[in-house]
Amino acid sequence: MSRLLQYQIEEGLSRRRRDPKFWTWKALARLFNVDAETVRRALEPGYGEKRAVQLKRARDRRGGKEVRPSYSNVVRAQFGRVSEEEFRRAARLIPKDTRDLTGVLMGDPLPGRRALDQRSAP
Repeated sequence: MSRLLQYQIEEGLSRRRRDPKFWTWKALARLFNVDAETVRRALEPGYGEKRAVQLKRARDRRGGKEVRPSYSNVVRAQFGRVSEEEFRRAARLIPKDTRDLTGVLMGDPLPGRRALDQRSAP
């Protein structure tokens, strides 16, 4: 965990006092090039202990497992489950991958998915 220097703590407290709506934890984190949790732990007394209790409760509810939200869980929560038929229909629309290893590693688009291919399509 990275720590803030004393002048950063004083600067952060000063900015939060002046305009707390503008100087959110994330804004201060960007300013100091650290994580928002680090800023909040340094500037808000008692936050570290309070957060530790929250995390322990969450672990206890999950049977001791520490589960972090994944992208797929977020998407599933927003859009619901996709049926097998819908998945297969969408998978058929993806062209066959004929890229070589270099193309795959460098992130080249699939054949037919380049902007140039789409521009020349009828």
